[in-house]
Amino acid sequence: MLAPMSEGRGRTTHGRLTADRICAAALAIIDEEGLPALNMRRLGVALGVDPMAIYRHLPSKKAILDGVVDLVLAGLDDGDHSDVPARTSAFFTSLRSVLAAHPNAIPLVASSALQTGTARDKAARLLDDLKRSGLDDERATDVFMTLESLTLGYAWLEVSGLVGELPESEPFLRRNVPAPAPSSGAVPADRFAGSLRAVLDALLAR
Repeated sequence: MLAPMSEGRGRTTHGRLTADRICAAALAIIDEEGLPALNMRRLGVALGVDPMAIYRHLPSKKAILDGVVDLVLAGLDDGDHSDVPARTSAFFTSLRSVLAAHPNAIPLVASSALQTGTARDKAARLLDDLKRSGLDDERATDVFMTLESLTLGYAWLEVSGLVGELPESEPFLRRNVPAPAPSSGAVPADRFAGSLRAVLDALLAR
C-alpha cells in the first residue's frame, strides 16, 4: 500500500523526486485504486510532496499519464526473432502480458495506440519489418492494427468479464481489478497465442 502523508505544513520528500519516480507512484495508484483515483493531490500524498512540486519535473497530468504508459509497455518484446511472423507474435503476446499485469491501465494504453515513448519505436520497427517481408505500406498497417485491436480487446475482456459489467457512466474503465494470477487467468496464454497466430497467418496469407 502507498504510505499516507500528513496534511498541512511540514511535507517531506521521501527520496529524490524524479520524473521516473512520479510515474511509478502514479502507476501504483492506478494499480491499487483505479484510474479515477489518480489526481495531483493524491499523487502528492503518495510521494510526500506538495502537488505543485510535481510540475517541476512533468509539466502536466498528460505527461504523467504518458509516462505511466511507458512503464506499462516497458516489457514489450522487441527481440531478434528468426522471422517476421515469430517477431510479430512475440510482440503482441508480450503486449497482452503487460496489460494483464496492469489491467486498470488498459484505457491509457488503448488511448495511446502505442504512440508514446519506447513503445512507439518498437511498434515502428515491427511495422518496418512487416513491410520488408513483402507487404506494401497499407497492408502492413492493416496487419498491425488488426493485431493491436485483437490484443487490446482480448486483454480487456479477460479482466472485465462480460460486457454487462462495464460501468454506465464511464465506459471502458475498470476499478480495483487485480492482475490475474498465472494459474487463474480466464484465458490461458497458450490459447491466446494460438488465436493470435491463426489470425496472423490468415492476414499474411491474403
